Amino acid sequence: MRKIFIAILCIVSADCFSQSLNNLNKIDTDAQYCADTTQDVVACENLHYNQMDNMLNLVFKKLKNISKAGDFKKIKNDQIKWLSIRDKRFKKIESENDCNAALDICQALLISKKTWVVHQRVEVLIKKIPYTSLSKK
Repeated sequence: MRKIFIAILCIVSADCFSQSLNNLNKIDTDAQYCADTTQDVVACENLHYNQMDNMLNLVFKKLKNISKAGDFKKIKNDQIKWLSIRDKRFKKIESENDCNAALDICQALLISKKTWVVHQRVEVLIKKIPYTSLSKK
């Protein structure tokens, strides 16, 4: 429970996540550790999803701050298109849910699949950040 509390504090603090692929992978590793060491896998997956969503927002804001107006307009339009694609993928994930395990395991699996969708988008956006901008806030 203490680890989940610490992780929640990290969500609130933007300093917990510098926009890098290494930190993105650390979020995944920490989520796996949480799932492996607690009985409440749904809480771990919810935390993982929230961290990934926060990372997405931070990377998007970073791109907004460092991009020229014309470049950011394209990024913003791509993001709007992606949100539509994300919503469709989420609906597909929910409709294809044929999990026969315990309810909490099935719920955690659904959240995990949605988290992966967001994770992939975060990777795409991180790769748009020039290397020299990764360490700047």
